[in-house]
Amino acid sequence: MNTPPKTLSTEEQIKFVESFKSRRDRLMVLLMLDAGLRVSEVVNLLQTDLVYCHVPVNVIRITKENTKNKRERTVPLSSRIKHLIEILYKFVWNEHDFISSNYAFYHRRPEIPITTRQVERIVKSQALATLGRPVHPHMLRHTFATRLMQSSNIRVVQELLGHRDIRSTQIYTHPNADDLNGAIAKMEGGDK
Repeated sequence: MNTPPKTLSTEEQIKFVESFKSRRDRLMVLLMLDAGLRVSEVVNLLQTDLVYCHVPVNVIRITKENTKNKRERTVPLSSRIKHLIEILYKFVWNEHDFISSNYAFYHRRPEIPITTRQVERIVKSQALATLGRPVHPHMLRHTFATRLMQSSNIRVVQELLGHRDIRSTQIYTHPNADDLNGAIAKMEGGDK
């Protein structure tokens, strides 16, 4: 039997996201946690993938060139992602210098993206400081998929994650600690 992927609890998610002072870093984390993007997909996003006609987009189109399995997909964005995009557009991605080839996440120069390794270090160090344990960016994607599985069917989860094979998505059908605690809470509430 396959063991379910490691995920963050609801409390850990809140604590972790709120711990980021950098809006850029918080947006990168939310793109993995609220939209299920892979770290490689996050670092390859251009500013124009996130803003269209001076307005944050409602969905992100992940092109087949930027996906692991060359399968294009469209992912709707949460309101907190759109809010951060708006802030970064206003204060970081200067609208007057808004060039289609500029990356959304960069270290020093917008034409050179931040590396996946840099994102891994940011996530890991912040998790150690905040949660007292290491977290890898892919754990954020696992958390997204697990949360999504609680309110959607497996086909929706498969589509949003960009999995070709449904078997890749089935690992998220295992109950996690939140599911188990919720089941007991519902049982106890139902007995009253």
